[in-house]
Amino acid sequence: MYIKREKIDNPHPWVDEQAFGRVADAVKQVGRDRAKPIFELLGGEINYDQIRISLVCLSANR
Repeated sequence: MYIKREKIDNPHPWVDEQAFGRVADAVKQVGRDRAKPIFELLGGEINYDQIRISLVCLSANR
């Protein structure tokens, strides 16, 4: 994935700030190992691509 390879830590070209914040909050509750629990916790309101991008950027910020 381009974002991971380039170590990009800013998701905002692809994910809006509100969605990124919601994913970050969900990660605190269910972890970052899999996208499906995050998707389900967010009620399907944020798509898998946005979740995956957010997860990569969150990992880059560690």
